Order: sequence, then C-alpha cells, then structure tokens
Amino acid sequence: MTNRTHGKADSLSKQYDSVLSIDYKDRYSVISECDIIISATSSPHYTITRDMLEKNIINYKKRIIVDLAVPRDIDLAVEKLSGIEYFNMDNLKITVDKNIDKRLLEVSKAEKIIEKFLVEYERWYEVRNVFPVKKDVRKYVENLVDQRLEEGFLKLESCNKEDREVMQGLIKGVANEIMNKFVYSVKECGSVDDVSTYFKCLNSVINDEWERVLL
Repeated sequence: MTNRTHGKADSLSKQYDSVLSIDYKDRYSVISECDIIISATSSPHYTITRDMLEKNIINYKKRIIVDLAVPRDIDLAVEKLSGIEYFNMDNLKITVDKNIDKRLLEVSKAEKIIEKFLVEYERWYEVRNVFPVKKDVRKYVENLVDQRLEEGFLKLESCNKEDREVMQGLIKGVANEIMNKFVYSVKECGSVDDVSTYFKCLNSVINDEWERVLL
C-alpha cells in the first residue's frame, strides 16, 4: 500500500500485519509483484502512467488494474499493455448497469413464477375447501351403486354372496376412480372460480337427488 501522505499508509501497516507500506515515490519498484492494482486518490495527475508501468514490469502476467478516481488516476493507455485488464469508473458503471438490467429481467421471471404458483395455491386451497362435497359425492355414488346392484342381484338368482362382494368392489372402484379423475381435472384445468362453481353445481345436484330419495 502506498499513499502520497506516507503517514497514513504507515499507520495502516502498523495496524494490520498483512499491509506493507511503500513510499509513494517507490511505488513502481514493487508494481511488478502486484496482481491487482487499485488507485483512488484526488491527485491532479496520473499516479500510474503507461510508460512507467511498462518500464517497471519484469514478469508479464495477467494483472487487474482498477481506477476508482474521478478524474482518473491511471493512464487509460495501460489497457493496451499485454496481460492488463483495466477498469475505471466509466466501464464499472456500464457493468453495474448491465447487472441491474439482468437483475430486473430475473425479477420479471421471478414474478411470473410466483404468479404461477400463487394461482396453483389458490386452486389447491379452493379444492381443499370443497373436500366435504367430494366426500358427499363419493357417498352418493356408492349408495347409487349399491342401489343399482341390489336391483340387478334380484334378477340374478345364481349370484352368491362372494360374487356380489366382488362385483360391488369392482364397480365402486371404477366409480371412485372416475370421481378422482374428475376432481383432478377440475383442479388442474379450471380457474379458481371454475373450481368453486363446478363443486357448487355438483353439490346442488347431489342435494336435489337426496331430497328425491327422502321424498
């Protein structure tokens, strides 16, 4: 670390063991050892010029030079030297702006994902609210199946108890499977309002049927 006022750099080097303080006039003597060079002063002239940097670089390797000063501390021509990757406030701002644009694009994507899952959650919640109707429908279907089977069994004199139980199990299984597919289709394909409407209509139909049975 170097500073035009040596006392400031020296105080930091005493505070932190990893900081080595160099006199400002000797900065070029150690610059070849640096992998990253950052300059941020209010100097009216360049703190690093291309000519001096080129003269003092012994080993050519990839180096990053960052100029945080306004006006610039470092000669813009240094970026033409081999292995130098140069950044200043102008191109850093461009990079920041690009990153902001990318983030805004990601925000837009995130909003669409959230909106999608919100719709799915609302649909799930609505279906959850109509689970009692689903149970009523299943009960209605099972009773209807039992009623129709009993009517059929009366006409089948050779049908024993075991045969009846097998037939009841198969037909009730088919009825429940159809009901489950119906509920799943409504949940996946319908809007939240559609789900509510479908089950209200279904509930109304079932209640009407029960009233007819009771009468």
